[in-house]
Amino acid sequence: ELGEQELELHPSEGHTDDGMAVFAPWLGVLCVGDYLSDVELPVLGSLDPYRATLARLAPVVERASFVVPGHGSVLSRADALRILDEDLEYLDALEAGEERPRLPSGRDSARQRALHAENLAAAG
Repeated sequence: ELGEQELELHPSEGHTDDGMAVFAPWLGVLCVGDYLSDVELPVLGSLDPYRATLARLAPVVERASFVVPGHGSVLSRADALRILDEDLEYLDALEAGEERPRLPSGRDSARQRALHAENLAAAG
């Protein structure tokens, strides 16, 4: 509880085992930690839990006005849903073992390519 209001806590493993997303429904603000970044690719601890977290977050993002990731810009609902879809496409490419997948605009840099190589090694 936060005063008269209640926060919603949503488990978000996949990047870490103990991740947590926090939604303040009366404000329409969802804080997602290391998910849905417009500047970084997903950083995996484990692929299946990461997918499960994105699936659990999708309906919460639908209810939010703003999504606050741990890295990057505060996102509108529409931008957060777009990034969620891009992240799912990225996870598909990662699972398929693609060494050079198409990366989303704003996240196709030398640093993100190096991160992808680390993700490939961890997923393989």
